[in-house]
Amino acid sequence: MRVPFQLAFVAVCASVVHAQDINIDFDEAGTPAGSPPLATFGGAVNQTGVWNAVQGADAGPISLVDTAGQSRGVVYKRVGLAGVFTFDNPDTSGEFQYLIDDVLDVGYLGSEITMRLERLVPGAYRVCTYAISPDNPTVDRTRVFVVGAATNNPQVVGGAMPVNSFQQGVTHALHTCRVDLSGVMSIRAAAAAGFGSVNGLQITLLAPARLYVRADAPPGGDGTGWNRAYRTLTEALVRSNSSGGEVREIWVARGTYTPSSVGDVNSAFVNSGAARVYAGFDGTETAFQERDLQRNPVVLSGRVNGESGPRSRWVVRIEPAAATLPDPPPAFDGFTIRYGGGPGVDGGGVRISRAGELLRCIVTDNEGMSGGGVRIASGDATLAFCMLHNNRAIEGGAVYSAAASVSIVRSVIDRNAATSSGGGLWIGGGGLIDHCLIASNTGGGVAGVGAGLAPQFANCTIAMNAGGAAPGVALTDTSGRGPGPRFDNCIIWGNGVGGNGTREQNLSWNLWPALIAGSRNLIGGYTTGPLVASFDGDPAFARPLGLDGVPATGDEDFTPSAASAAIDAGDNTLVRPDVYDLDLDSVTTERAPYDLAFLPRFADDPDTVDTGVATVDTAVCDIGAYEFQPTPACPADFNQDGGIDGADVTAFFEQWEQGLGGADVNQDGGVDGTDVLFFFQSWENGGC
Repeated sequence: MRVPFQLAFVAVCASVVHAQDINIDFDEAGTPAGSPPLATFGGAVNQTGVWNAVQGADAGPISLVDTAGQSRGVVYKRVGLAGVFTFDNPDTSGEFQYLIDDVLDVGYLGSEITMRLERLVPGAYRVCTYAISPDNPTVDRTRVFVVGAATNNPQVVGGAMPVNSFQQGVTHALHTCRVDLSGVMSIRAAAAAGFGSVNGLQITLLAPARLYVRADAPPGGDGTGWNRAYRTLTEALVRSNSSGGEVREIWVARGTYTPSSVGDVNSAFVNSGAARVYAGFDGTETAFQERDLQRNPVVLSGRVNGESGPRSRWVVRIEPAAATLPDPPPAFDGFTIRYGGGPGVDGGGVRISRAGELLRCIVTDNEGMSGGGVRIASGDATLAFCMLHNNRAIEGGAVYSAAASVSIVRSVIDRNAATSSGGGLWIGGGGLIDHCLIASNTGGGVAGVGAGLAPQFANCTIAMNAGGAAPGVALTDTSGRGPGPRFDNCIIWGNGVGGNGTREQNLSWNLWPALIAGSRNLIGGYTTGPLVASFDGDPAFARPLGLDGVPATGDEDFTPSAASAAIDAGDNTLVRPDVYDLDLDSVTTERAPYDLAFLPRFADDPDTVDTGVATVDTAVCDIGAYEFQPTPACPADFNQDGGIDGADVTAFFEQWEQGLGGADVNQDGGVDGTDVLFFFQSWENGGC
């Protein structure tokens, strides 16, 4: 005979560790039904393996093992009063009897308990809850509710017991639910009629929200933690792509990864799901903020048989397959992507179709027909904080965009080559190119051909590109209808052979002067035309030919020097909002505070008369991707924010590592180790 129980709740907390599939049999010790099922018994979901025998009266905490008998740190707890009940149902025998005939007794009508599994891996789970009363199945009913299940929730279980078999709705409920970062799964069982019963649980991890990849991980991992990481990125992507969008992140530890271990040139790292793939880990991190891209580089190489082997046709392909595009879109973040492509290939390094993002990546030494580094085939794509160099193609040496819209922001596109046009960028539609350097490319800097061509360039420096009739920017609208391109706060100068070049060498538009707009540009050879407040002048780049005096060798510096006509001549209102929260102040509606070198965007030069457009309490910005940084009165306060702290060290090294002129803090005409010593002497003294 059963006894009623009152409902009680307790507060518990959990941390996240690793878990796999788990079987639980609620039993009563010392009864025939008390023995746990055999490992060969898979229950209603055919999940064989070890079963945890949990005393129905035990509220926990109880440590559980997975179906392989290994502890993953998962803990069972029960909230609410309950007991244990056993009855020999004539329609069960063997393993069915062990599972069904003893129960966690929920109590009479209106009673409810909550079963909690804590420290689960966040992700999508299948939950099988056995909830049939062995003594009175045609009268007793149990309502099962799983927190995080979106459909068929709750489900009522009960009815005539089928002989040694299972039937959903009679013997058990089936839910699919998501476990969030808390790592907690809650299953509520209530008596819906008569008495409520729970015979057992089977928890199956369908897809973790995050997968881990570590090249030196032990073999046989399932990707659910660093100690069980996949050894190849390909394994993680295959699981992610088949997860129905449940896998949202993949963390990749340092090392070099290839898409094939057997020399398959048609292989690639394919992201067709919803995962955002992150590099920069050492294989021990528990928080995303711990990743370090410089200390833990991750290379995705198309050399499928080692450094001397053939190239894969593509290194990375981002092509979400779902009818509804994921939000945010799939992405690769923080990788070096190299050695992809070949004859007949479009986008040897990266190919993006429908939607995708490439963030903080270095794309180098790739080749193809249309797009050596990156090919944007269709849809919406974003490239941000990337460096693209030494890529080759017929058109679009670094980037070829056939999409209607593309965003390329805060990226450096230099030293690429195209045998036809667009050594840096070829664009066939619209989009935004903001705070980019496009320089030292051969086959031209930017080319565009298409009906209704309408790219927008803002705060860019396009300089010292060579090749073609218009080696700077050459755009052609085949429809003759526009809407046409726009240029704001841009430097387009020095493209072609020698000097600053004519306007046509720097900027060519087949419908000129119609259907082209913009303002506040410094364009070589520009005298008059449709671009408001634009002019010809000398940008006085700090070192456009580098230290060696040879173009396109990687040591060039396109920041303005003190003599630049671009200083304090821009329009602050044309600086785009800080959508990436560059200063980490959680404000994304303000104007972006930093230039392409991550130095202050609004730095006033006291020796230059302001000719640009200011905003309240903000100095006038410079034209181009970089801001001239006057030598600080106090070199230790490198970012000129009024304080001397770690932010100054970061700002100094960001400029010093690129050899930029602003890092010449000792003013000896060179950027070298003596500047580091000079800076730290000031910084460590906390003064100047």
